[in-house]
Amino acid sequence: MTAGIAPYDAAYFERYREMADTPMGRALNKARCDFVERHTKGAVVDIGIGAGAFIERRYGGRLQPTYGYDVNPAGVRWLKKYTLFLNPYECESVDAITCWDVLEHIPNFETLINRVKRFVFVSIPIFRDATHARRSKHFRPDEHCWYFTSYGLKGVFDTLGFDCVEENDTESRLGREDVMSFVFKRRAADERYHPEWTLSGTHYAVLQDMRRAAERR
Repeated sequence: MTAGIAPYDAAYFERYREMADTPMGRALNKARCDFVERHTKGAVVDIGIGAGAFIERRYGGRLQPTYGYDVNPAGVRWLKKYTLFLNPYECESVDAITCWDVLEHIPNFETLINRVKRFVFVSIPIFRDATHARRSKHFRPDEHCWYFTSYGLKGVFDTLGFDCVEENDTESRLGREDVMSFVFKRRAADERYHPEWTLSGTHYAVLQDMRRAAERR
């Protein structure tokens, strides 16, 4: 599929804010934070922030270093307001990224994945075959470039140098149709690597402030 021009604007941002402030929205963000925490407590860049709910919960509630990147001007303004905007395409590498309902929107996502040093967290609709995809509520040719089977998604990440280290249906069990979650870990991770090496001076200062605040508690 070739994506059209999706309406990434203030209305899109507000729609996601409304969805986040529901019982399902809160349960999803808790599950996503727990999911990430099982594998890393290091810096994470949330790609396609929606309205920032995941960042608010992980960064604000758990004092864990969490930044964001978005193409929606409303999302960019929100991130820059809190000094949380980080463009992974302008970094040599980033330690980990989260792609909640976003990988299917990115035409050339391998460029992004190639900049990740350790972990990629993904939630995405998963289909049995093309017929299943076409009949699904997730079939959106104006927004979604990609439609995956579990086997196909793992195969793509294998080609990019990542192993799938966890797969679960938590989001489906919370009520999301056909949505699965995955963690992919880079096979050739440099053991000497430290996530703070990729952060700018401003982001490093934010991380240090969070740590000092946590120590005072």
